Amino acid sequence: MLLTPKEVREAKISTRFFGTGYDIEETDRLLDNCEQTIEAVGTHLVEMKRAMLKLTQLLEAHNIPIPQTI
Repeated sequence: MLLTPKEVREAKISTRFFGTGYDIEETDRLLDNCEQTIEAVGTHLVEMKRAMLKLTQLLEAHNIPIPQTI
């Protein structure tokens, strides 16, 4: 399950032992979901960088100017 930043920010983890600790299983699930989200975003970023490089090479091969970004 991919998480949004808002879901991570608003995550509530139950306390145990009269409020002195967090529920280990809930915490592990949240961290597992965070890991999956970060991994998916990282994979997507790598794919986007590859696509951008291919497009840049294609533009350069056809002598099409590449606009500079801010």
